[in-house]
Amino acid sequence: MGKRRRNDDYDEMLESLEPPAEERRRKSKKTDRRKEKFAEERKWSFDLKPKTENQRLAMKYFASKPMVVLEGSAGSGKSTLATAWACRKLVDGSFDRFVVTRNAIGIGKSVGFFPGTATEKCSIWMANVLGMCRNFVGKGTVDLWMKGESPKLVLEPTEVLRGQSFERTMVLIEEAQQLSIEEIKCISTRLGENSLMVFTGDTRQRDIQTNGLDSFCRMVEKNRIDEVGVVRFTDDDIVRSGLVRKLVKMFNREGI
Repeated sequence: MGKRRRNDDYDEMLESLEPPAEERRRKSKKTDRRKEKFAEERKWSFDLKPKTENQRLAMKYFASKPMVVLEGSAGSGKSTLATAWACRKLVDGSFDRFVVTRNAIGIGKSVGFFPGTATEKCSIWMANVLGMCRNFVGKGTVDLWMKGESPKLVLEPTEVLRGQSFERTMVLIEEAQQLSIEEIKCISTRLGENSLMVFTGDTRQRDIQTNGLDSFCRMVEKNRIDEVGVVRFTDDDIVRSGLVRKLVKMFNREGI
């Protein structure tokens, strides 16, 4: 009798320790919501289906050459393709880092005049690439990539690239039409093993007199350097809205 009573008391104690059924259901729903939110954050969107022949050629070069130049019309998807490729290769472990850089010329202020750290300053005028990264892999992943002493996603002005070398890294040089041929020489010779360097730009939209990007492309073609892929986008490659396509074509025809 005493033993049975002790067993009953033990069962009652266990029941008192268990949360009510309604509370368990609430906790379960909360956990499910957290899982769904995490799953949504991890839904990586790498829609890399080329929309034009030149986009298809660019992707072919990404996979087969260590250096690629994407030159031509605004709105042709040059930065989008390169950024999506970099995010995919960071996710699958092909690259350890994604370095994004551009020249401060043409943005009104030198990077030094903006408040904050170098990364915070650069994020102001590299917001388009940063936004695309967030669209592809989620804000949480991008924030994680930018943290720590050895971040995976690095935003830097071109002026700090001298002296660096890039191993297992994808380097994206935006607005490369703003670089002189001497600057392109300094940057392009930094490329290391198992890396990819991509220059993007439109030589018709530049704020400097010299056309370093066009000179570089012509030198590569003249000297038959097969390791560098050059893709020249035209107005027919514009993938933005109909109005933007018409405006870009208009400005190009007018030489603006």
